[in-house]
Amino acid sequence: MCIRDRNTNKNTTDEEEDDEKFPWYNTLDDQIYFLVATHADQKVEKNQQLFYFYGSRTNKYLLSWYGFCYSNNRYDSYSFRFWMKQTDLDGFNAIKNMVYDTSLSYYEWENGTTTFNGRKISTFDLTKEIRLKKSRLNEEILVYLRGICIPKYPEKEFPETSKIVNQVTSIDYEILIVNYAACIIDHIVSRFKHSLEDDERLLENVGANPRLRFALIYRMEQQSLLRENAKMLNILLQILVQLKNGVDFKTAYLTPTYKYESGDRLEVLSNRLKLSSYLKKLNYYIGNQ
Repeated sequence: MCIRDRNTNKNTTDEEEDDEKFPWYNTLDDQIYFLVATHADQKVEKNQQLFYFYGSRTNKYLLSWYGFCYSNNRYDSYSFRFWMKQTDLDGFNAIKNMVYDTSLSYYEWENGTTTFNGRKISTFDLTKEIRLKKSRLNEEILVYLRGICIPKYPEKEFPETSKIVNQVTSIDYEILIVNYAACIIDHIVSRFKHSLEDDERLLENVGANPRLRFALIYRMEQQSLLRENAKMLNILLQILVQLKNGVDFKTAYLTPTYKYESGDRLEVLSNRLKLSSYLKKLNYYIGNQ
């Protein structure tokens, strides 16, 4: 066992840690059975209790390496990539076929190939991981979709491409992009064989089977995270539609989306905080029209 103090570096954000931050940990060393990592010198007496921080880890990581996971994990995320070689961009179904949400193995990375939709593809044709979290909108999905959809968008005059993908340049175009993003999330959710409500009922009757309990918690948290992202996108879509209809910016973003919100002011502000980075870009665009 190796002991190093990591408590002084505990993550105060909701960002999960990357494995490559621990170069001293060799996964191929067959003499490491359990490892407690610290940064500072620390003497541990015999029979002294140790308090172990597992790290800022997703449920997937915890379940894979430690055999457990838990609800409301602030570090949890749902990861996927886009396959950039999709050439048929007609309709929502084509965009759905770009979603690669299978974990790449070490050997697939080494060989540079993986299987996608029944064919072998190069891993170099996949984007970096897009990690969705409950706490905020991940704008990377919008950046990729802006670039992908440019050839099919009927509007002819755009500024240079770099600005198109990184900034809001058209309310109509943003409505299209956010709609695509919401469709992708709905598509991913639809592939789960059991609904979140079904799993909640199963969890109530799971008994003392820990493997099944943790599997259900993992699956429920993934669905809950995806639903939260769908809600963010649909709230954003309503804001954009209101702006298109001539509503002023402050009224548009503060108006509750009653399908997803009760109307409580604190709830509305909490949901807008998750969209704050995007809303700043949107406000900048409106202010420069």
